[in-house]
Amino acid sequence: MAKGPHNQQLQSLLETLSHTEPHYVRCVKPNSLLKPDIFENQNILQQLRCGGVMEAIRISTTGFPTRKPYHEFVERFKILALDIRSTNDIKCSKMLLEKAGQKGYQIGKTKVFVRAGQMAELDPYRNEVLGRSATKIRAKYLSHSNNKKFILLRRSTMPTQTIVRAMKTYGALYCSIIRMQASIRGMAASNIQINRKLAGAPLMAQARNSAPELDVKVVICDVNLGETQIESGSDYHLK
Repeated sequence: MAKGPHNQQLQSLLETLSHTEPHYVRCVKPNSLLKPDIFENQNILQQLRCGGVMEAIRISTTGFPTRKPYHEFVERFKILALDIRSTNDIKCSKMLLEKAGQKGYQIGKTKVFVRAGQMAELDPYRNEVLGRSATKIRAKYLSHSNNKKFILLRRSTMPTQTIVRAMKTYGALYCSIIRMQASIRGMAASNIQINRKLAGAPLMAQARNSAPELDVKVVICDVNLGETQIESGSDYHLK
C-alpha cells in the first residue's frame, strides 16, 4: 500500500529536479576560532583547494565558462544585429556570434557555450551600440520637442508680425502720401507763380513802352532846370 504513494512522490521529485537548474553550495570555515567577522585567507584557500573548487574553476575557464540558454542570449544581444529576422533562437545565436566576429564557440541542444573573454568582448560592443542608440533617440526627442516649441512660438508671434508689418506698410504709405502732397503743393505754387508772371507781362510791356517819354520829360526838366540854374547863375554873376 505504501509503495504506490512513494513511487508517485519520487516521480514528482524527479520531474521537479529535471525542470530546475541545480546549484551546489560548498561551505567553508572562515577561521579556526569559530568566531564571526574573522577571515583566515590561507585557511579558506586551503579548504577550497582540498574541496576541488579551484580546480573546477580552472577547468571551467579553460573550456566554456559562459553557458547561456538560447532565448536569453538572443534577448541580450539581439541589438547587435537588428536585421536578423529569423525566429529560430539557435540560428539567431549563430548569426549574432558570426556578426560579432567571435570564433571557437559551441552550440548545444539548449545552450550556447562561449569561451573565456568572449562575453567580455560582447558586452562592451553591446554597450557601445546601446549608447549610440540612446544618443539617436535623445537627438530625435530633442528635435521633436524643439520643433513643437518652434511651432508654438511661431503661432504666438504671427499676430505680432502681422501688426508690425501693417505698421510698416502704413508708415511707408503715409510717407508716400506726404511726399505726394508736397509735390502737388509745389506744383500748385509753381503754377500760381507762372500765372502771376504771365498776368504781369502786359503791364511790364506797357511800362517799357511808356518809359522813354518819362525819361525825355525828365531830361527836359533837367535841362530846363539846368538852364534856369545857369540862367539864374548868370544873372547872379551879372548882377
